[in-house]
Amino acid sequence: MQRWSPRASGLAAEQDPLFDRLLKDVASGDAKASGRAAAELGILISPWFRGKEASAGFVQYTNIPSLRRPVGRVPNHPKAAATRAALQSGIVKLIEQPPTPNEPLIEQALEALSETLAEVANDATMDWALEQFAKGDDVPAYKMNPLADLAIAYVGIPPISPKPGFCGNSTPAEFAHFRKIQKERIADISTTFDHYGYLFEVMESLVRFGEPAIPLLRAQQQAEVELEAKGVWEVIIATISGKEDPSLVKSLFEGKDPHLVLACEVVAAAGSKAWLKELEELQTKSGFDSSLAGNAIAISYGIEGLPSLEKAPSLNNYRIQELQARKDGKLRPGLRRYMLLFWE
Repeated sequence: MQRWSPRASGLAAEQDPLFDRLLKDVASGDAKASGRAAAELGILISPWFRGKEASAGFVQYTNIPSLRRPVGRVPNHPKAAATRAALQSGIVKLIEQPPTPNEPLIEQALEALSETLAEVANDATMDWALEQFAKGDDVPAYKMNPLADLAIAYVGIPPISPKPGFCGNSTPAEFAHFRKIQKERIADISTTFDHYGYLFEVMESLVRFGEPAIPLLRAQQQAEVELEAKGVWEVIIATISGKEDPSLVKSLFEGKDPHLVLACEVVAAAGSKAWLKELEELQTKSGFDSSLAGNAIAISYGIEGLPSLEKAPSLNNYRIQELQARKDGKLRPGLRRYMLLFWE
């Protein structure tokens, strides 16, 4: 029988020896050992990772998303230099491995290493990442995509098009062109709001700038003339701050379907409990994607939202199952990311 088995230790007593063991595994070139160690290392060094795992530690049913606070990075962690070196070494070893039928495990390991590397990355890390992209046509794209995500996380590019066409032979000029296109699309963000699912998920890289970014985000929001564009920026601000602008959210709830989508996203991003009546009504609105309202209720209210979700049981079957299981204590907690790496 398979068992869920993330490494557990008394971190306070064993942090230094544990770091040493994890760094050794990270640099080993063994996909499973390296990926697992990277995922665990991320939890040790990153308040962002700890926030993710603390708020979303379930592996069954719908995996209702949760907010990713706190939003801070800690690139100056005391072991940052050693961590960067080990992660970069492990990534290179996995990239250089010959073709294997176990591509999903390799890709997942590279995702774990790249994600943790983003927590301690600096400008030199980005120079190194670009060197990896220049290795040629013989490197498959699935090995390069995690490094593209590393670049997005570090630079703070809102990934309007996830996995944006980076590949093993992308040149610096192609990266520069991509950044130019992204800048143009962000400048016209009122035309792009409908490309997102839940914006607090997709705009993670921008959210990670945290509280210092809010005045700049507010200034950009105030410069917008379209309600849709104001709503997009409100999702990002609400994700960082945990607060929504009530007058703007009211306007979104009074608008057309695209505005209603954004209203659900803002409420979910803020974790607000001020809009239950509006969300309940949206669950039964003809022609509207009611799953967005159900998600917002589940995210903002958790177990307390069960009565509201049960008013539309056919639309919320899996959300109800998960929340009821949480209420009854029947779900096993565990690392939700990187499933392949943690199953024996």
